[in-house]
Amino acid sequence: LTWKPMQKLSLELSYLHFSSTQLINVNGTEKKNLGSEVDFVLTYPLRKYITLQAGYSVMFPTEAMTVYKGGDHTIWQDWGFITVNINPTLFKTKF
Repeated sequence: LTWKPMQKLSLELSYLHFSSTQLINVNGTEKKNLGSEVDFVLTYPLRKYITLQAGYSVMFPTEAMTVYKGGDHTIWQDWGFITVNINPTLFKTKF
């Protein structure tokens, strides 16, 4: 889901579902669902080739994730980030 409340500002909300290609034995039950994640990202262009991004993500693991990767599925994981992306055009050609 993307929304532009102002001309330069865009907000993005994403939902991701993680699943294994193989069945994982969780207490005698075969499961594939590893968990889900919700991401929220704000993007604001500062200049023509410079963009500021800030985001926040939350991961909700399942018991299958604990079996597969370790850790504790009862504790959600969250993190935030701020980045400055610089993407200049170094070379330009026409064919």
